Amino acid sequence: MADFADKLLAMFEEVEPDFRAALIKQYREIADRQLEVWLKSLEGPEPTGRFAWEQRRPPEFVTHDEALAPIWSNYQKFRSVFRADYKKAERTANTSVDNAKLHFISKQSKKLANATKLAKGKPKLTGHLALRVMVVTGSLLVEYKRSKFTLTMSMIVNYRHQRGFKSFYQFPARFANVEIDGIPQIGTRVSEAWMEKNFK
Repeated sequence: MADFADKLLAMFEEVEPDFRAALIKQYREIADRQLEVWLKSLEGPEPTGRFAWEQRRPPEFVTHDEALAPIWSNYQKFRSVFRADYKKAERTANTSVDNAKLHFISKQSKKLANATKLAKGKPKLTGHLALRVMVVTGSLLVEYKRSKFTLTMSMIVNYRHQRGFKSFYQFPARFANVEIDGIPQIGTRVSEAWMEKNFK
């Protein structure tokens, strides 16, 4: 499993600078939008009802340096002190990338380890990743002496829009071009469970 993790780490590091820069840019833009929406909300009446307390707080990436009491009329009076919190947005983006990298390597390594547990010897690993509009895609060719397969992988960024703004990731992967003892497994529905039982 260490071989898989090392290779996946090296592959991820090729796209990491661009991915990190893109996510930081995106979070800074989110901070700008949150500030815009917050300032617009201050033009209206004080929120009431069940979730009023939540609507009276500035969004996650909006901040101020004044000692303002959290009172709606104060916020309205001193609305000019609010600003986008780019530092927090960037910290959040960087943490998100760090977590994504760990999860990507962990999840794909586990799939590969499970799929190759019956295989003998050390595999040759060849692969690459690419970044396309916040989606990391790529493939890893795993070759043993007489058997091989390709794992096609993606890392998709999704967002949870609640009071805060959080990203979360999905890591779809599938096995393709599977050969066992030199025989292509054409027409076989290959899954991780199938690979665990049949790939050697």
